[in-house]
Amino acid sequence: MRYTTIQNWSDNVYNLVTKRAYAHERATVEWIDGNLGCLAGGSRIFTNNNVKPIEEIRPGDHVYSVTPDFEWKRERVVATKKNPPRQTYRVTTIDHREVIATDNHPFLALRKVGRVRQLAWLPLAALRAGDEIGLSGVIPDHGKPYELPFVRRTGKNPFRAPLISDDDLMWLLGFYLGDGYKERSRVYFAVPPADPAEPRVRRLLGDIFGLNECSRAGNVVLRVNSVDLCNFVDAIGFGGGARTKRIPEWVYTLPFSQKRAVVDGYVAADGHVRLNHRNMSITSVNRALLEDVKALALSCGLNPLKVATWSRRERKPLGIEEKLYEHHMLYFGESRPSTPVYFAEVMKIEPGEVVPTFDIEVEGASNFIANGIIVHNSKITMKYPAVYLMGEGAHAEVMSAAFAGTGQHQDAGSKAIHVAPNTTSNIVSRSISKGSGRTSYRGHVRVLPKAHDVRVNVRCDALLLDAESRSDTYPYMDIESPDVTIGHEATVSKVGEDQIFYLMSRGITEDEATALIVNGFFEPFVRELPMEYAVELNRLLALSMEGAIG
Repeated sequence: MRYTTIQNWSDNVYNLVTKRAYAHERATVEWIDGNLGCLAGGSRIFTNNNVKPIEEIRPGDHVYSVTPDFEWKRERVVATKKNPPRQTYRVTTIDHREVIATDNHPFLALRKVGRVRQLAWLPLAALRAGDEIGLSGVIPDHGKPYELPFVRRTGKNPFRAPLISDDDLMWLLGFYLGDGYKERSRVYFAVPPADPAEPRVRRLLGDIFGLNECSRAGNVVLRVNSVDLCNFVDAIGFGGGARTKRIPEWVYTLPFSQKRAVVDGYVAADGHVRLNHRNMSITSVNRALLEDVKALALSCGLNPLKVATWSRRERKPLGIEEKLYEHHMLYFGESRPSTPVYFAEVMKIEPGEVVPTFDIEVEGASNFIANGIIVHNSKITMKYPAVYLMGEGAHAEVMSAAFAGTGQHQDAGSKAIHVAPNTTSNIVSRSISKGSGRTSYRGHVRVLPKAHDVRVNVRCDALLLDAESRSDTYPYMDIESPDVTIGHEATVSKVGEDQIFYLMSRGITEDEATALIVNGFFEPFVRELPMEYAVELNRLLALSMEGAIG
């Protein structure tokens, strides 16, 4: 049996492999593995009491991270990184949660293997439609009421500015998002007298702001003459027109009841239920605003679904001009999540754009919520395959190569367990570190009492390309049989100035000279690869070596 992998991870991507192989009588197992090593901007990260685009996350922020017991815990962000433009893909679940990520970003996946369902962190490239991935359900409520900015009274009419947010104010602001607008000195609510929400709008204007004098502009619009109310709307970030309104950041920091009040107010203004349908939807010409509402709803345990777009074109009289009519609808599911984490099927994975990507490193469980989907952060690559030599004459061959660049820790090891007599194993690890990268070999060889005439060879070679890089070796030998031959050799070397000078004297550049030395170092490993893997590895090595000098 031969098992070969070549993996190209971005800086700090977490990957854990603990695959096992069993070799019975006269069997040979060859394990050849290579490691070289994000989310698109705009991905909304659920912090401890906020929702922020990933590019705005900073070290020291706290995000929600799921524990092995599937509970939420607040963990600190220790590092952030912006990566060069890369090909991205859009992952959409059946309940229309979406995230845009690179093909190597890990997702919490639940797969059926035979009769058993197994959890694993799988890179996007390994996901398929029908796989189930982890989603955020019930999140802890750490929100706090917001202290509102002081608005000085300047108008003639009575006005009382609230000092702190509450459920009633947030409901009224949600209604304003849907059916409110303003001019220089007037605020309008498009709510006819027969609308069930009209009495509540009138009452809250009086209770909250002391504005009891409201008039009507026609039969549809409720008008409030107040310069101070106009200034208040602008001061708290709710200004703008139908196509430009957004939910300000402070709203995401509120308690659940106030967040839900915003959604309820918006639903009272622009929500409706179609005949013969149970799902409720909100309609708007402003897609960005609906995406804000979706993120807000997810952050307080609601179940928003897709944002759909409807459009039609009409020609004006005489057919001279054509006008596009377009509006968007945000749908909500009938039920709400009842557990902290649940799983939903991947509906589709579509190629996206080549755009800059971002990643964060999180303490503890090293995962976070992006657009309501649980993803793993960037941290470390660990490779720890195991071979069990169960039959007489079995042989194991494990070859591992790792390239650690800036911000990466490649922890590549293996385990060989000799159960039967006359078995052999050969473990070879080669690693290169540059730009303060770190590589480790972590090996475990065990020979059981009845395994006589066993031969084991372990060799670890490391190459450091600069003084800041590091390589470690952690061999562990557990020998319970007296008839064993074991060899272990470890070397650590640097790219010598004399090597570089010699190659440069032959007319090649310093970068090219370093690349030649690296290729020569990996050449024994590349020889063992199938042709298509060897070509891919050489290409990835060339990319990894860009900028290695200077």
